[in-house]
Amino acid sequence: MPDIESAFPELNAITDPELRTAVHECWQMACEENDIESLDAVEWFPPIQREYNIEDETLIDHVRDVVGVACASAKSLERT
Repeated sequence: MPDIESAFPELNAITDPELRTAVHECWQMACEENDIESLDAVEWFPPIQREYNIEDETLIDHVRDVVGVACASAKSLERT
């Protein structure tokens, strides 16, 4: 089973314990249902990666980037 906390340290930023647990369980279930042993090996979006020769973008990278943008956007909106 992949180490979800190591792959997504942003989970610790979720202050609601029930939501944090639910997100963790979703990743765990997805990995189990798709026989994923390592999240590091999961590509971001294989068809697009092949088309544009993007070899080194992983799902972890993509998810962490999206979470980073979402958190920065939320902080910006809180200031307005």
